[in-house]
Amino acid sequence: MKYKECREYIRADYYRFTGRKGDCMFRMWLRVHLESGFHFLFWWRLYHMKGIVSWFSRVMSRLIGLRYHICIERHTKIGYGFWLVHGGPVVINVSVKIGNNASVYQFSTIGSSNLHAT
Repeated sequence: MKYKECREYIRADYYRFTGRKGDCMFRMWLRVHLESGFHFLFWWRLYHMKGIVSWFSRVMSRLIGLRYHICIERHTKIGYGFWLVHGGPVVINVSVKIGNNASVYQFSTIGSSNLHAT
């Protein structure tokens, strides 16, 4: 994923959390520390980029996922404006495709026990 596309995903997620548009990436990064769900999503979205950013984001998303009990695999397809309302514990299987503007609440498990389900 390219930086522009990743930024648009993060902006859409940020808008769902705050209702604010047009904030810079630095302000969004500051908001990361206030919301556990956005904290995880911010690094999870950056994890999809290539290069050193991906490696660092992978480590951060794994550590934050362990802290808040959020498990979303990298290849899970999630649309724009995803909102983890109360953080964790949340488990979303790789077989899931989530559309735009979806909200997931705490203690949610979404997916199939069969990894090859479509």
